[in-house]
Order: sequence, then structure tokens, then C-alpha cells
Amino acid sequence: MQEHREAEQAVWKRTQTEELQKLHSAQHHLWFNVAAYLVISVVEFYLAMIGHSQTLRADALNNLSGIISAVLLLIGIFIARDIDDDDLMGEPLPEDSQQNGQRLQLTRFHYETVFTLITGLIMIAISLNIMFSGLKSLLNQNSQAVPQPITMLGAGVAMVIMLVVWYQNLRAGRKLHNAALTAAAQDSLSDAMTSLGTLVAIGGALWFKIAWLDGAASIVVGLFILVSGIKIFRESSLNLAA
Repeated sequence: MQEHREAEQAVWKRTQTEELQKLHSAQHHLWFNVAAYLVISVVEFYLAMIGHSQTLRADALNNLSGIISAVLLLIGIFIARDIDDDDLMGEPLPEDSQQNGQRLQLTRFHYETVFTLITGLIMIAISLNIMFSGLKSLLNQNSQAVPQPITMLGAGVAMVIMLVVWYQNLRAGRKLHNAALTAAAQDSLSDAMTSLGTLVAIGGALWFKIAWLDGAASIVVGLFILVSGIKIFRESSLNLAA
């Protein structure tokens, strides 16, 4: 019996070490996400203000949600990696001391998925805000304006950077089998597509001199974010229930 228990503990320690190494690698990728999203958000917000583009502002808000998402996922991973804490929410798990904290650590690993779920909720909330602003712009003709050409630069740069971030997240998520990076990959691909849509919408508004097209495109951007948020929320919910 003692030999069997020691063998189980050896397997658990090996599994725990492997999982912690994967989480450590995932943290590095998510910090890269934060830096990329921060640069894009600042550039797009600035260009949206001086270039009078509702769509570019919506894309900037979308990328701002990427910063929030990445930070939440980092917090979840930080909690999951905390092997020195011997309780959960201030209370030790019953009979966990006999298992050397195995149940506690397995519970912590679920925190990553919990924060992924919260990420989906935040994306849904931001998408609703963007669509409301776009609809308000369409209803108020006095606020409509053809965006300036400089705004296309912001959308183009954002699209390229997001494609790089998506590829890095996708490759790392598959290699590490990490839920946070998989969610981040979905988010960054959606961001790249919304930036592409923003670029096309601004180009169309400039080419055809259609002021309302900018506001209409921002609603489409909001719909893209909404779909991605619902997808991440649904998958995270299923992972928690499993």
C-alpha cells in the first residue's frame, strides 16, 4: 500500500512539474500579447481622434479588451502556478494534506479556465458598447463624418501585428495544450479580421465619400467581437463543467 501511494505521488509530482512549466511558458506569450495590444490601442485611439473615425475607435476598444483579457488570463495562470499556498480562498481543502496538496493544485489549474470565461464576458460587454455607439452615430447625422486617410494606417498596422500575435498564440497553444493561449489565439485572429474590416470600411468611406459607412462598419466590428466573446464563453463553460 505504501509503495502504491509513493508511486502515485511520483506520477503526480511529474505531472505537476510539466503543467507548471507549460503555464510558465504561457505567461511569456501573454506578456507579449499585452505589449502588442497596448501599442495598437494607443496608436488607433490617437488616429481615431485626429482622423474622425468611429470604426477605428471601435477597433481600438476591441484591442483594449485584448489587454484586459490578457491580464485576466495572466492572473489566472499566476494563481494556478502558486504551489506554495496551502489553502484556497482562505480555507484548506479537507483531507488534502494526505495527498500533498494534489486536490488543491488541480483546483487551482481550473482558475485559468475561470479567467478565460471572464474574458469572454468582457468581450461581450465591449461589443455591446461598440454597437450602441455605432447605432447612435447612425441616428445622429450631425456626428457623421468621412474619416481622414491617416486612419487607414492605424487599421493596417493593427491587422499585421494581430496576425503575428495570432500565429504565435496558436502555435504555443497547440504545443502547450493551454486553454488561455487557445482563447488568446481566437481573440487575436478575430482582432486581425476586425482590423481588416476596419481598413476596408474606412477605405470605402473615403473612396465613395459616404459618411454613414463609418458608423455602420463599427456595428459590424461589434458583431465580430460579440461572436468571438460568446464562443470563448461557451467553450470555457464546457471546460469547467467537464
